[in-house]
Amino acid sequence: MGTVKGFIVDDERSSIQNLQQKLEAFCPDLAIAGSSDKPEEALEKIRQLKPDVVFLDIEMPRMSGLKLAAALPDFSGEIIFTTAYNHYAIDAIRISAFDYLVKPIAIEDLQNAVARLVKRNQTATRERLDVLRQALSEAKSQEDKIALPTAEGIEFLR
Repeated sequence: MGTVKGFIVDDERSSIQNLQQKLEAFCPDLAIAGSSDKPEEALEKIRQLKPDVVFLDIEMPRMSGLKLAAALPDFSGEIIFTTAYNHYAIDAIRISAFDYLVKPIAIEDLQNAVARLVKRNQTATRERLDVLRQALSEAKSQEDKIALPTAEGIEFLR
């Protein structure tokens, strides 16, 4: 039962299975919500599942991982590139990738990336809860209002 939800995109099924096995065995705080070996299909699944992180291969036919990432402008999760090539690192940095793992992926590198991601998600969750607690304590003095969290912050409704 992971605290972070992941999705894997790679045009090679064996690479998906290999990464999924490593994640299941060595990263208990991450749960794989799905995977796809077709970038176009992956776009839809990512939009539906809203994972916290996408493990994304770069070199794929029809649509590279970089183009797939660019096609997700509203994606609020993180992207960890998983590729056999290190010459895409600058491009990955330009799109603010969370990490860049070179295949074959070392277990220690994978664990470090997932641990940083889990820590970031826990911090963000604590900050959201603190804001909600503050809003609720303020709302107690106004018994005819309720505080609702929105994408922009907290909104008070009668």
